[in-house]
Amino acid sequence: MIESAPGTDTEDWEFIVANLNSYMYENRLWNNKHFFFDGQRCKQSFRLCILIPSSLKKDNDAKYKSFKESVPYIEEALEVYFAKLDERLNQS
Repeated sequence: MIESAPGTDTEDWEFIVANLNSYMYENRLWNNKHFFFDGQRCKQSFRLCILIPSSLKKDNDAKYKSFKESVPYIEEALEVYFAKLDERLNQS
């Protein structure tokens, strides 16, 4: 996600889906290569599990408590996402 810098376009998320599905299958985190069906569902999952919770919680320690050692990656992914969003808004 961080390297691909997807924005709000669903098409941007298709590359993420392909890589994430392969990663999860190869590392035995999922039993087949179809954890995410498409870019739309992957984008929705990012919004529901990462973007919205990080926006709603005011206490920085409480924001990512359940993510533990993944926090630096989540924070970087959010920075990349918002940078892409700003870029898109500035083009309009």
